Amino acid sequence: MTAALPIRSALLVAGHDEERLRAAAESAADAVYVDLEGGVPRADLARARVLVDTHAHRLTDAAKLVVVRVNPIASGETADDVAAAVRAGVYGIALAKIERPRDVAIVDRLLAAAEADAGRERGTVVVHPLIESARAVHEAYGIACASTRVAHMGGIVAPGGDLARSIGFRGTPTGRETEFVRARVLVDARAAGVRFPLGGIPIGRDRSAVRRFAEDARDLGYEGLLIGARSHAPVVNEVFTPTADDVDRWRRLASGDGAGRREPDVATVAWARERLAVAERFGVPTG
Repeated sequence: MTAALPIRSALLVAGHDEERLRAAAESAADAVYVDLEGGVPRADLARARVLVDTHAHRLTDAAKLVVVRVNPIASGETADDVAAAVRAGVYGIALAKIERPRDVAIVDRLLAAAEADAGRERGTVVVHPLIESARAVHEAYGIACASTRVAHMGGIVAPGGDLARSIGFRGTPTGRETEFVRARVLVDARAAGVRFPLGGIPIGRDRSAVRRFAEDARDLGYEGLLIGARSHAPVVNEVFTPTADDVDRWRRLASGDGAGRREPDVATVAWARERLAVAERFGVPTG
């Protein structure tokens, strides 16, 4: 079974755009989310599924985690999207326009069937439910609990996006109007045991705005962000990469020191060791 892996930056790329798919392999993003939903015209969907296979291997060779955003259940396209993604050997599936826990359960069954057809071990593909409506925010805890595959989740806020229209908030330069939604979904995800919550997409386009949004998400408790531009990846990675001070604190906690107790706290030690493992994955020295 595939373990959930940390992601700092996840670049969303339209699945029918070969030029951007090639460029994504050269980006600094930790993961590439190949979109078969909103960014792909229906007439190009069959071709995009074919491209998933070609580019998933190229992206994996470039050390990217590959996630495919599939069409929602109501579209009638989900099963074919899932089958194409699983055949390509992707890390995960992002579920567009999730509304309720049963949507995740349906996709879990589709994944199990696709894994069997592709000769992959059951449970190897993780799931990222995209919370993009007021209903989904309300159901976030149940959505996160609906499958043991759920590895990533978060409030997908963006000016003019689905969630903005559903709730009715107005875009501001700081994104303050999105803080409640981002925090609520994060708490529900953490309560359900989701290890690596991802927020997104940054409010604003310039590097300073992206940095502010990423730092706010990090301080809330997110592990990374979905991004829509390659230029955002280095900034987001920097924000979510543990610092030397972080590592020093975690090392002391992992050894049983620094918790303010005579006896080591087992939960604190386990948490610190997990954080050190994340730092090591991103190339931060921990020895």
